[in-house]
Amino acid sequence: KVKKSSRGEFSFGSLLSRFSQLSYFDQHVITNTVAAQVVEMVCGCGSGSSSYLPLLDHVAFLMDLMETGLNIHGLLQLCCQLIKEIVEIEVVLSERQCLVACYCPQLTLLVMGVHRKYNKCLLVSQDQTGLVFDGLLRLVKNVSNPAECSSAERIVFAYLHTLYTSCSFLKMKHQESFA
Repeated sequence: KVKKSSRGEFSFGSLLSRFSQLSYFDQHVITNTVAAQVVEMVCGCGSGSSSYLPLLDHVAFLMDLMETGLNIHGLLQLCCQLIKEIVEIEVVLSERQCLVACYCPQLTLLVMGVHRKYNKCLLVSQDQTGLVFDGLLRLVKNVSNPAECSSAERIVFAYLHTLYTSCSFLKMKHQESFA
């Protein structure tokens, strides 16, 4: 006997198979619309006007859908916008004393996984690379000793090093900071 799921639950697998059957254009429209909603929720929480954050499983699933639909540009834009908001979310969550220890580091790990995987695509856009670099610097600017940081912060430091060594324009812009 197969257990039926309740109304609020859905199967990621069945949703992914239905999504894969859509046209390329429809996949992009859906993922861009959902990404805009995720960014709106995150920005609302970061500004303090909302108390709802998207579940990390749902953000990861959206990223999988964007990857399945070959919406890599949209995926990188989503990650860039999430990087900008993570610092504000951390502040709000620490004020409320909830989820700060798990939500932001896990969201950072999701974003860093995308950036690691699509590093070459990111490097094509100098503007987007600069935004990502500056956003990641903001994420780790309060770390006083890199030897005593979280794994998410360590991954951010490693990726900052990768970006810095790969991009001459970043070396020129941040030469005094990393001298």
